[in-house]
Amino acid sequence: MPNLVISSTDQSPEIGLYETDASGRLTFADERFRQLALQGGPIPLARAPWANAHPENRANAEVAWRQAHDTSSPIDILVDISDTHGLVRSLRFLANARLDDDGTIIGYVGVVALLPTSQIIFHQDSEKLLALLADSEDPSIIADFAGNVIYRNTAAENFEQLAVSVGDQMPREFVATPGSRWRGEVALRGSDNELHTFDVQTSCSEDRLTILARDISAALRLQGELAHLATHDALTGLPNRTLFVRKLSEAIERSRSGTSTVSVFFLDIDKLKDVNDSIGHENGDLLITTIGRRLVSATRPGDLVARIGGDEFVILCEGLTDEEAALDLAERVRQAVTGRILLQGIEVVTGASLGVVMSRGESDESNLLDAAIALMRNADTAMYYAKTRGRSRCELYTDNMRNSAKDRAILSASLELALANHELHLVYQPV
Repeated sequence: MPNLVISSTDQSPEIGLYETDASGRLTFADERFRQLALQGGPIPLARAPWANAHPENRANAEVAWRQAHDTSSPIDILVDISDTHGLVRSLRFLANARLDDDGTIIGYVGVVALLPTSQIIFHQDSEKLLALLADSEDPSIIADFAGNVIYRNTAAENFEQLAVSVGDQMPREFVATPGSRWRGEVALRGSDNELHTFDVQTSCSEDRLTILARDISAALRLQGELAHLATHDALTGLPNRTLFVRKLSEAIERSRSGTSTVSVFFLDIDKLKDVNDSIGHENGDLLITTIGRRLVSATRPGDLVARIGGDEFVILCEGLTDEEAALDLAERVRQAVTGRILLQGIEVVTGASLGVVMSRGESDESNLLDAAIALMRNADTAMYYAKTRGRSRCELYTDNMRNSAKDRAILSASLELALANHELHLVYQPV
């Protein structure tokens, strides 16, 4: 790939860093790029890097980019851009492709350089491209195959072991193949003693290895935080319905391939609404978090406790020997959340109703997700039955409960329809 090599020892060309997506539209540009290619204006994301070039140059640049893209060649585009004073400046856009694991182009990373021709000579030496990234925040390294660093930019000086770590992870056959490329992730500690993760792109020549690394630590942390938020309850920090259903599906799959049992406890806090209405939702939230902690303490280390609704918790237990063992554990859980609890100096009395269901892998549903939802529904039915029998108790699910629940639903729907059709008549007979 054509590259810029500085011929003057006392002055370097102005260099800006940019990245594009696979279609050649900007996804990132540093401040130097903004000054060089955009006359100091805002970065027009989703536009070509040379969007501000003279019209005739811009059209030629698009043609050149398309040809390079279609042939998987490096990008090398020269355009003229007028600065804020009307002076014409020549800029050269250089870029290498970023590839996924299948070798598909997913974007480009490159530099733009101002071309004062008295200072810059062009060479066909792609390994020195990274030497133009001296001011980049991304570590750039050129090394020989003996591990000797030929060049590193300022950012790379904070990560002395980067080249070694890349060499350790890179397949041996890659080094022996000039022109080959490798991409991977490398984690190491920097001079700040913090652990950093890098997305690394490397290219190999006959005698040198070029490394371009992007610190993705912050992005990975954000990704982890978002994933946690998507699968955990914001108030208690416990798993939410989404994660519970996934774990329950996995447990059902294990039970189908072995002899292990799967039990689900469905727990409803008694009279949470009374707490919210009498001493406020803040204390209601405090009650929920307190009960969540007690549930975790009362269950076994391998059990999963999740909050799936305002006053509803579910517990997944694997390997209980029989229904009696399931009821014994459920009763221990119920007692752990029953009694007096102090909330910001106010004492409240609480309890819980539990529904219990046990499965040995048998189910009317062949689909694991449907089987998990059905198991939770049966535990919910048993919990409702416990409430109708006086609250603060545990009930084991039976098929009769499902039939009773179905009958109640039909009766409720029929009564509502009768009211709507004025089919109910009140008859009053005084005694």
